[in-house]
Amino acid sequence: MGEGGLEEDLPYGAEDMASEAKLSDSNENGPILPPTVDMLPEEGFSLREWGRQNAIRVEEKEKMEKEMLKELIDEADEYIAEYKKWKIRCDNSRASNREKDKVRFIN
Repeated sequence: MGEGGLEEDLPYGAEDMASEAKLSDSNENGPILPPTVDMLPEEGFSLREWGRQNAIRVEEKEKMEKEMLKELIDEADEYIAEYKKWKIRCDNSRASNREKDKVRFIN
């Protein structure tokens, strides 16, 4: 067995692993992967699909919230109108009660 004796005894396909092992031994102190700045982020299909569905859900939620807000504002306007009518009725009742009391006290 000589220098290449190790490769001769390896099973089929193991030569690639042996050559990779030699390469990794030569780059023992260096990084295996490129710097993270050079690596592009990869999004899988499921992540993209989730993002798309999430965007749709958020849009639907915003539409629903706008509709609910509009309904609340409409209900508040109705309440304010009813309150103003009630306030006018109360003021009118007070005024008529005072007039009745004045008539009673005079007699």
